[in-house]
Amino acid sequence: MKLTRLPHPSPGPRWRWAGHGLVALALWAAAIAYAATAAPLKSITVAVSDNSPPWVFRDADGHLQGLGVDRWSLWEAATGIKVNLRAVTYRQAKDLLLAGKVDAIDFVSNADVEKDQLDLSDAYMPSNLVLYFHKSISGIVDAKSTRGFLVGVRRGGVCPSELREGGSYNLAPYPSFVALVDAALDGDVKVFCLPDQQAAYLLNRAGKAAEFRRSPPLRSLTAHWAVRKGNAAMKTLIAAGFARVDPAARQAVFDRWLGSSVDQPPVYLRHLAEALVVAAITLLVLLAWLWTLRRAVKRRTADLLAAKRDLAARVREQACLHGVFKASEDLNTPLRVMLHDVADALRTGLACADAASVEVDWDGQHHATGTAQNAGTRLSAPLLAEGQTHGQLTVTYDPPRASADDRTVHDQARGLLDLVAQRLATVFERRALQDERRELDRQMFQMEKLTTMGELTMGLAHEIGNPLGGMKAVAQSLQHEAALPDDVHEDLARLEAEIDRLSAFLRSFHGYAAQQAPAPEACALERILDDVLFWTRRDARSGKVRFEVAGLDTLPPLRADRHQLKQVLLNLVMNAIHALPEGGTVAIRAARAGATARLEVADSGAGIAPELLTRIFEPFFTTRRDGSGLGLPIVRKIVEDHGGSVSITSEPGRGTRVTLIWPLAIEDHDPIDPAR
Repeated sequence: MKLTRLPHPSPGPRWRWAGHGLVALALWAAAIAYAATAAPLKSITVAVSDNSPPWVFRDADGHLQGLGVDRWSLWEAATGIKVNLRAVTYRQAKDLLLAGKVDAIDFVSNADVEKDQLDLSDAYMPSNLVLYFHKSISGIVDAKSTRGFLVGVRRGGVCPSELREGGSYNLAPYPSFVALVDAALDGDVKVFCLPDQQAAYLLNRAGKAAEFRRSPPLRSLTAHWAVRKGNAAMKTLIAAGFARVDPAARQAVFDRWLGSSVDQPPVYLRHLAEALVVAAITLLVLLAWLWTLRRAVKRRTADLLAAKRDLAARVREQACLHGVFKASEDLNTPLRVMLHDVADALRTGLACADAASVEVDWDGQHHATGTAQNAGTRLSAPLLAEGQTHGQLTVTYDPPRASADDRTVHDQARGLLDLVAQRLATVFERRALQDERRELDRQMFQMEKLTTMGELTMGLAHEIGNPLGGMKAVAQSLQHEAALPDDVHEDLARLEAEIDRLSAFLRSFHGYAAQQAPAPEACALERILDDVLFWTRRDARSGKVRFEVAGLDTLPPLRADRHQLKQVLLNLVMNAIHALPEGGTVAIRAARAGATARLEVADSGAGIAPELLTRIFEPFFTTRRDGSGLGLPIVRKIVEDHGGSVSITSEPGRGTRVTLIWPLAIEDHDPIDPAR
């Protein structure tokens, strides 16, 4: 078996020895420039392919070995910087470098299709890209001649692109050189493409070199190490380190893995070496001057930055105060909206606005804006109104990284917080005065309405009272007619009772403006409600409304003015019927609650909007075109005059529920009088 002689990477003529020395001197000077501007590294990480013999591969025990391993060991010894070799596939090595997870990769070909993303070093080892084919085949001379053959290639290498350019597309990719040669030895592929050094090593190691032939070189290759595009500092550092490696030691590594050469390097031109030494000294002087200039610029820049920070703080403070005054100048703005805008303005005025939060608490209302991740510093200021504390203004911020400006940031935040707190205290006092004035205006308006209603009721009582008296007299006269049927007598009795109720209603209507005490007595709620349902049944039937009554038969009698109680129930039932234009259910339920009765009138209508519930008991306020706006105010007045209470709950789409709490009159109950 004949071993293939690998080309020697070192120069042949003797003059290259001096060249190495001068190049080393230049790179050493560049390394000094790099060291003057960057902190020294303790280690670097270099990604290498562990399937590239004799460059880097694994021995029988799985340890990395090869020319590349020894070469980086020399670099480590020359620089004192530890080299961490990370063995991966070639594709993974490039991905790691482009992702910034390694500092460099080694054994990159000058024909790499992605070399525009890399900064390559000078070439340090030549080789050739060759087609290998089984000895039973002939006629393989270039890429075109492989058409029709299945050609094995290493995935991510140079061969695939080279073969495709020649029109050969029937390719079988393998993950590594070893896997590719093993496939050829097993007969899976008869033709494969490899650099000649790797192919010669692997075929001879397997003892199968005589089984294959080789084509003329498809192209010449050179090996490089590379860094990511634009990382000039790392490239300079690595190049300077290799320049410091002893040439004899480097040559011994190449001789160990590639064989020794009989050529001896010549002496280089002395004048060129002297020129390079002078250039290096000049460069050192220039670097020293630049270092001094850089320190002076750095000091001046620090002064300018401090002045800029002070100016920015003043601008932020003025902008913050302007935002706070603008947000709080309109006293009609809702309090929550005003607090939100003030908190936002204060947060933007802080030096660390992105890492700050502001909380405003005022009489139970809380508003917060922003988020402080670490909650490192918390400042608070009380919010005063009329000399009393009504809340507090709190700022929480993450302090900047420890520096001389930390105290300044704290002082600026404290001063701004106090100014905003004073402004809010003034605004709250003004809003309180405005609220008091509005309440007085509302009370005055209410008194005017009550006065107007009193005058109106007096006129109504006069105009309607006389006809009602005549109607009552006719009804009473007809009741004495013996020829009338009993049901007619009963209806006339109901009519007389309704006339009495209307008369009492007029009196209570007048009494809404002029206080009039009720005449309470023990009343049976079931009987009074029966009259109410009798007079409302026509409206209920026409509106397809049905009644559900529960709990009245076991309820003790109420202490009430029967006419006013009937008026209350009639108003509530009619309101419930009007709330069901499409039909529905009105539920009337009663239950005893200690010394009181709990009455509920609920409908299944559309409900009342939340903003209207607060005004539902105001006189003359109504949502119906034909409404007077006095029904519910009269209801509340009658209930409160009897020592009870009334409340309304409603949910849009779910209906409305009116709840009465009415006192019982168990001691005054006369079981003989069923009308009560």
